[in-house]
Amino acid sequence: MKSTTLQDQLIEFRKNNQAYFSKKSNTKEANRFLMGHDVAHVIFGCDTSLTGEGIVKLWTIFGTTLTLKQVVHGYLSVGALRLFSGYSFKHISQQIGQLLSAVPTAIRLSRQMQKPWPFYDYESYLHTPVSVIRAEYGIQVI
Repeated sequence: MKSTTLQDQLIEFRKNNQAYFSKKSNTKEANRFLMGHDVAHVIFGCDTSLTGEGIVKLWTIFGTTLTLKQVVHGYLSVGALRLFSGYSFKHISQQIGQLLSAVPTAIRLSRQMQKPWPFYDYESYLHTPVSVIRAEYGIQVI
């Protein structure tokens, strides 16, 4: 089976997660960060559960071209903490152990990548199958 492209999977990701997209208007910089974040969800194979959101943040810190300062600034600029307030107590209690146990794996796998994912410079990869991108960067989905 042929792997779908980054663009195909990004469209599908955004379609399936419309409920999480803020209705507030963001700055151009915040929107750019959000798009890079959504691309990271696809590239690193993370869903939008508490575990998926936590893991994509770890991948972003340890496996992309962004500095820690840029990551923190980006998440603050888009009000990322608001998303966590939408999780029910039940969801959090079911996910927290899974998230905590995945932290060392995410850090280890990000350190084993062949090169960091270009967080903002993904456009040249839009028509590339995600499996090819993962192979090029050495990304192993958790």
